[in-house]
Amino acid sequence: MRRARLIPFLFCLTISRPLGAQLQASGELGVSRVKQAAIPVSNAPTFSATVDGIFPRALIRTTGLVSRAEIDRWTAQGAASATLVGPVDRPIRWDLSAAVSGFAQTNARTASSAEGLGRLLVGAGRRGAAFGLGGGTRRADAGRQPFGSASLSGWQGFWHEMLGVDVTVVQTATTLTDDSPRVGLFYTDVAANWRHDHGRFSIGAVGGGRASNNVLAPSDGWGSVDASVWLAPHVALVVAGGRSPQDVIRGIPRTLYGSVSFRFSSLPRPSLARPRSRSGGMRLEATREYIEVRADSATQVEVMGDFTDWTPIALERRGDVWRIERELSPGLHRLLIRVDGGEWTTPVNLPRAKDDLGGVVGLITVP
Repeated sequence: MRRARLIPFLFCLTISRPLGAQLQASGELGVSRVKQAAIPVSNAPTFSATVDGIFPRALIRTTGLVSRAEIDRWTAQGAASATLVGPVDRPIRWDLSAAVSGFAQTNARTASSAEGLGRLLVGAGRRGAAFGLGGGTRRADAGRQPFGSASLSGWQGFWHEMLGVDVTVVQTATTLTDDSPRVGLFYTDVAANWRHDHGRFSIGAVGGGRASNNVLAPSDGWGSVDASVWLAPHVALVVAGGRSPQDVIRGIPRTLYGSVSFRFSSLPRPSLARPRSRSGGMRLEATREYIEVRADSATQVEVMGDFTDWTPIALERRGDVWRIERELSPGLHRLLIRVDGGEWTTPVNLPRAKDDLGGVVGLITVP
């Protein structure tokens, strides 16, 4: 298995634009400083792309990354996944995912995987836990090997912070050559993560470790940090760095990296969208864990949407914002807001669409 040292150059460009109401695409161009086995240290131009198909209870995502080092050495990786989400208004929920991936480099064996995962989720608001079982096949050395996995996750949110812990156990096998016997491979990954997301800033960190019975997936530790500062509603400065673990299933080696980039998005950062005269200047921000509304001089704020079965729910005032902690499924959602018992309307920073009855609703997309 090769090792890599990756130090992205100081500038990379990310462009994002909506392709219709339920389809989004993004691309990134950059230059990296690469050190890996059999390839001299060099600056490598890179290109990556992501296409998302977003539906009320499903998400389809495809991603790809290509880089070219010196002397015509290429590295490429890609993945496609689909997730089906069960009803989110229940204390016990489920989701099902399937994914395929590939990783290739010049003069080396191509790695690939196909897997499925089912999870049972328990909790409400921004506190919960999930237990998952998965499995599939992988090829990162000689021959194709089956694998199985079990995962346990927990998360707790408060105000603008989110904390999480993940434990994953993987059982698979490896064969160094086509004629050599199969060797069992068993390891456990434990990771903790934190994210702060509010206003102009998004800051996150993750750290973890691995316990393994095989030198082909050695016991190891890793950690990374990232920070985004939105300079304008459509432009952010992003800084990231750290060390990522070896991905045994997908055949991707552990990596050291550091990057500074500018991110450009056609969809504005909700907290920075400029208020306009309609709807009294209301602005709304939504994540998977909460909905937050800024409404000047309001004494009561209510929300209703497809995630509440169009039943009005009152938000709680917290400082200068109104907030409700409610888990939203990934995808496109429709909603309306009412202030002080007035008319149901849409926040100023959300795109709008006609509903089935000819009315107008606001649209939010939960990644």
